[in-house]
Amino acid sequence: MKYKDDQEIIAALISHLGLVKYKSRTPPPIARAIGVGEEDVTRVLHGYPGIFRKSNRKKADTEEHYYTLQIRYAIRADQYKKNYTSAEGTPLDVDHVMRLLEYVSHHASREQELHLTQNQLQQERELTHRDRELTREMMKQDLDIAKASVESANKASSKAYKAAFLAAVAAVATAILEVW
Repeated sequence: MKYKDDQEIIAALISHLGLVKYKSRTPPPIARAIGVGEEDVTRVLHGYPGIFRKSNRKKADTEEHYYTLQIRYAIRADQYKKNYTSAEGTPLDVDHVMRLLEYVSHHASREQELHLTQNQLQQERELTHRDRELTREMMKQDLDIAKASVESANKASSKAYKAAFLAAVAAVATAILEVW
């Protein structure tokens, strides 16, 4: 589960569950209220247990679990114990809702930054690999040229051989220095 992928649904769920009069709700009415498919609502409610609390209590006729925000549950703990049978409760203060939305937005931004950084790193790895392959090929060509020079010099006189050998060594050394 990634905040950056589910940010819109999480924001809708936080806003809805934080500000409705009901203490908890099941996925079908939540989905209808926020205009998101029930499967997506259920997936996100299950996927972010640090934000959404799944009740042990189930709706009698459908056996569906009730959900609320963790923070709303924690704040209303005393109220919930005193008035367990009432379906209504006190909505969250808007400041709490805003802080939750900022939390989700922050995590989504961090995930997006990480994703971009990973993509850049992969591109740099690929470029480095291509550069190494090109460098190896160039060094191989320079070595082949040097070998040809040495063979050619072998056929010539001893002085010419030494000069060609030194030129070949210099060419290889130059190629190595250019690479590194």
